[in-house]
Amino acid sequence: MIVKELKGEYCNITLRSDDVLEITTFKDVEYDDSQTATVIRDVLSITEGKQYYVLVLSGQYSNVTAESMQLLASPQAMSYALAKAYVISSPAQRLMANFFLANLKQDKPVKFFLSQEKAEEWITSLKSAG
Repeated sequence: MIVKELKGEYCNITLRSDDVLEITTFKDVEYDDSQTATVIRDVLSITEGKQYYVLVLSGQYSNVTAESMQLLASPQAMSYALAKAYVISSPAQRLMANFFLANLKQDKPVKFFLSQEKAEEWITSLKSAG
């Protein structure tokens, strides 16, 4: 069930009743630091200081710059997350995921998946363990 929803300039954000914040990025967009900052601002407006399990559904062929990846790993972008699961599909997205995991260490769980089903299973396992 949907608790809140925001159709933003660069993504759609849905707060679900199961404490999952679903972020769907648009396809064929390379997100620079300005666009990523807008997405983070939109997410913060929905979360209102609370933390959720974040499920990011990356749009087909969308990607982020290295600077944007650093923003996504920043304390501000992690402040609304209990954990983040990214669903990716393209080779470019896989490269950025490897960069993130190798260079941007987090104190909260962050994992990348090739299917939404596997990402949802991981989130469910985290909820059960928590």
